[in-house]
Amino acid sequence: MLSWSGDIHEFLSVYQKNMTDFQDKINSHLSWLNDDLYLDNDFRLALIIQKLDASFSRLLYNQICENTRLINIILNKLSRLLN
Repeated sequence: MLSWSGDIHEFLSVYQKNMTDFQDKINSHLSWLNDDLYLDNDFRLALIIQKLDASFSRLLYNQICENTRLINIILNKLSRLLN
């Protein structure tokens, strides 16, 4: 994971790199969990990671909110599965 220095011009690249890394790591663990528990459902996290302009726009804000919602959904599914 990359650390953000606070420079607004770096935010987008740091955000996209961290979300891509996070998604890859979560999906790697989910794949292992699916194989280990012989689940029929193949849980996968599919975040929205698209190239946007360098400004902190409403579109980027909406993308961050939607990704947060998607992460919350997958965590709730896993919680119900494991409880």
